[in-house]
Formats: sequence, structure tokens, C-alpha cells
Amino acid sequence: APRGNTRWISTEGHTIMLSGKANGNIVIVTVIAKHKYRQTMNKLHKGRNTF
Repeated sequence: APRGNTRWISTEGHTIMLSGKANGNIVIVTVIAKHKYRQTMNKLHKGRNTF
């Protein structure tokens, strides 16, 4: 991607920013964020059908 080009992608309810300037760190942050998102959703859904 060209330098400075930014795209926003929504996946599994979590928004991820992909930038032409991004390096390997963005991947690590994304993985951690998705893991925490899943943990949060599991807690919200435990014993509940909706939230």
C-alpha cells in the first residue's frame, strides 16, 4: 500500500486500522485486541441470549 494510505476493516465486531506505514507491531496489537474482544463477548454471552 502507498505510504500514508489507511483502510478501516471491521471483523468480528472489532475495528482494525491498516496503514501503509504500519509494521509488524500492528499485527501483534490486532491479535491481542481480537483475543480480548472474544473474552469480553464470552463474558457478556454467558447466561445471556442478548446484550
